[in-house]
Amino acid sequence: LPVLTDGRIVLVKDEQPGRGPYLRAPGGSVEGQETPEEAIRRELKEELGYECASLTTVATRKPGDKVDWMVYSFVAHGCTQVVEPRAGKGERITPHPVTFDEFLELGKQDMLHSEWKARIFEALHVSQKMEELKRLLSM
Repeated sequence: LPVLTDGRIVLVKDEQPGRGPYLRAPGGSVEGQETPEEAIRRELKEELGYECASLTTVATRKPGDKVDWMVYSFVAHGCTQVVEPRAGKGERITPHPVTFDEFLELGKQDMLHSEWKARIFEALHVSQKMEELKRLLSM
């Protein structure tokens, strides 16, 4: 989840062939011998044209017993645009920067397709989780 130098959180409006547009956190997959950190830096540059000052690992999980891959979640702090984005073939991905309050609202209205929905739900119902989320996204 990229966070710009002005504190806004960047989601992407994703439009794929055969599917309506939706908002999600940017991401992708590890290629070749990349580390997860190298992969997210590459994906940020490809999808959004961004580089980040630092990465914070938020979660690592295996999505089921029979799947042989891992899902990594990061917050990328201090993001700035350095090149024009290069979407993959058939992809239509548009940056959608939002404030922290707008991010919470999108999660509350179920308009965000992302693992971040669960964190937003927790934050809206447990004050300690709200403080943790604020700290995580404002580092």
